[in-house]
Amino acid sequence: MRKSILAIVLILLSLIGYSKGKVEEPPNISTKNRDVMLNYIEKKYGKKFVFKDYYNIGEGKKDNSKAIFYPKEDKTKRFTVYKVKEVQDVKENGKDVIKTVNTYEDDYALRLIEPIVDKKIKNSVGIGFPNFKYASYITTYGPTKGKYTNKVDYDEFVAKEGQVAHMNIVIFVNYEKSFDKHKEAEESYSFIKKVIDSKLIKSPMELEAKFYYLNERDYKKINARKNRYDFGDYMTGEHENTQSVNFKYRVQHFLDLKSKGGINYNQDVLDIENKIK
Repeated sequence: MRKSILAIVLILLSLIGYSKGKVEEPPNISTKNRDVMLNYIEKKYGKKFVFKDYYNIGEGKKDNSKAIFYPKEDKTKRFTVYKVKEVQDVKENGKDVIKTVNTYEDDYALRLIEPIVDKKIKNSVGIGFPNFKYASYITTYGPTKGKYTNKVDYDEFVAKEGQVAHMNIVIFVNYEKSFDKHKEAEESYSFIKKVIDSKLIKSPMELEAKFYYLNERDYKKINARKNRYDFGDYMTGEHENTQSVNFKYRVQHFLDLKSKGGINYNQDVLDIENKIK
């Protein structure tokens, strides 16, 4: 009899523990915070967005003040919403009270400016690079300063964000049947020089161009926009679960070029040839 009662008690305790485990959320995830962020961006931009994840800060912990979202129709346009604490003077019962309140900011404008950048690059390089596929990705490592909505003026953006923004251009190059280092260095030099000479950037914004040289078969398969650098992948830890471009497309040769300030470029073809890995 005692054994039966003990068994029943143990079963009940385990069920209670299981029930609690089901209803309790992980302590680092706030659905209320997520919903407030979602409401903020949907009201600001007048469209539907999807919550991806909070920033990963290591050891399984999340930073609930920064979260990745993307428009419902385009997963490649991931961006960050920031919860910012501000000290404000507010009225309560007719009295001035100093309170710390949560406000929200974002960097969605970075995704809105990228199609404009891609078009400007296309106009600057013309049709002289049929074996190149490219796409841009802009970062600021913080919310944008301007009060942007669904339209962004390029010159205004560069003027306001240029001091802190970083322009990344990823370029996939088809070297066809065999890799000729000198030939690829000449073409890569010509490409980046045209971009710089077009005055794409008129501020101290840093420009970085990453070239990946692919064989013809892999080049045909790759989509530049889907495989460009994505800051959100790193901040949510997703990059640890996905194959890198180098591995997935068997990249054996690559080149990383930087133009400080995005205005001047002083390297020649030989410099670039020596940099190609």
